[in-house]
Amino acid sequence: MKSISALIALSVVSLAGAQGEPKTVVTVNGQAISSTEYYHRMEHLSGVYAAYGERFVEVIPGIVTLDRLITERVTIQLAESHSVAPTPAEIDQAYEARKAANPMLEANATAEGLTAADLRYQVQLDLCRFKLLTEGILVTDQEVQDNYKNHPERYVNPKRVDLRIIVVDSDADKAAVDADLAAGKEFGAVATARSLDLSKLQGGLLKGVPFDSLDASIRDALNAAKIGNSTGWLKVPGQPANSTLIERIRYESAVEAKPIPYDAKLGESIRRQMMMERGSAKNNVGKMVGEMLAKAKVEIADKTFEKAWLDLRSKATSGGTKPAG
Repeated sequence: MKSISALIALSVVSLAGAQGEPKTVVTVNGQAISSTEYYHRMEHLSGVYAAYGERFVEVIPGIVTLDRLITERVTIQLAESHSVAPTPAEIDQAYEARKAANPMLEANATAEGLTAADLRYQVQLDLCRFKLLTEGILVTDQEVQDNYKNHPERYVNPKRVDLRIIVVDSDADKAAVDADLAAGKEFGAVATARSLDLSKLQGGLLKGVPFDSLDASIRDALNAAKIGNSTGWLKVPGQPANSTLIERIRYESAVEAKPIPYDAKLGESIRRQMMMERGSAKNNVGKMVGEMLAKAKVEIADKTFEKAWLDLRSKATSGGTKPAG
């Protein structure tokens, strides 16, 4: 690792820095690559695909970025024109709620080169979309409580299980595992020694697996084995028909499904979900943004980019693609 870091020194360069004096983004064997070269190459990089509608379209990153920025600005302007744009206080509240839900939010963002301003902008944009989607939608407290009572299956912490697995791909390895277990060796130790799965690093342990997410064959085998016992050999689900991978599973423990108790936080979550469900039938935000975008006065300084963006918009409005973001 030292030899690599000695050859290549990386530094994070912000877009603001790139717009000012050129900075060194990376040095390779003492030769510097400037922010000017880096951003120019990134803007025009070929062989990059972005999702538009149900298709992947080859679009240079500069156009993808422009399209998303323009679409985002139009979305915010649309919310303002509908008088539903979030207030600074609403943005603050939503931002603090996200930090409370994820204490590492800002630290993780900083590690990725993002700032608190970037995070707040995303909160503002998300609120604009939500408020446009739910414009004119009212859900009463009674409707929220009725939804909770009438749909108990929706508000349940699912059953989760801890398992240990051993995966092999030959009769010889299967026989060796069986011999080890018959000799009294611990399942986890045998997994570490013989399993092909990456979980071998933790003695084959898989913690907190949602029971219902498991293949039906595995669920049936675990129910038959009971907690504290191991299953027989099973084919590993999701593999090609000619796969020889098989696994043996030890059922370590389970936490049964439990109803989620109703409180103010859950009630607000239910209200938001109900508002979005009703709003999706009433307010076509994508269509509204598209219509406003078609009327917007968009001036792109780089004429090559302007032509490429207009070509992309033409495809979007003709049904071939739709705006990203």
